[in-house]
Amino acid sequence: MTPAKWNDVDRLYHEALARAPVDRAAFLAAACKGDPELRAEVDSLLEYEPHARQFIEADVDAPRSPVADAVRRAGLPLTPGRLAGTAVGAYQIESLVGAGGMGEVYRARDTRLDRIVAIKFLPERHAVDPDRR
Repeated sequence: MTPAKWNDVDRLYHEALARAPVDRAAFLAAACKGDPELRAEVDSLLEYEPHARQFIEADVDAPRSPVADAVRRAGLPLTPGRLAGTAVGAYQIESLVGAGGMGEVYRARDTRLDRIVAIKFLPERHAVDPDRR
């Protein structure tokens, strides 16, 4: 998808969200006239919007992961990269490789086998979900 096409999808998605659900189909039919690919992309985003809203409005008092609780007890801040310089079992965590919605990945040294490994820590909301683990 080109950047221009994505801008159209993004604009129409937000314009459709601003309308009542019963008015969206007519709005999109007119706005996407002659471009079924554009309509399909916007419809796809609209289909998943309720799921995204549930995710954003998730209960902050939900059960927490044991790792996150241990980090809190140790007084470490819950910010990306917070585990760099610490040890988890036989792994000496050296640095943050990357962080995003699916967790944090760290470069670490396996002190038993003396090799470099990658360790991924799931966000709290995923760590307590057996399907995500």
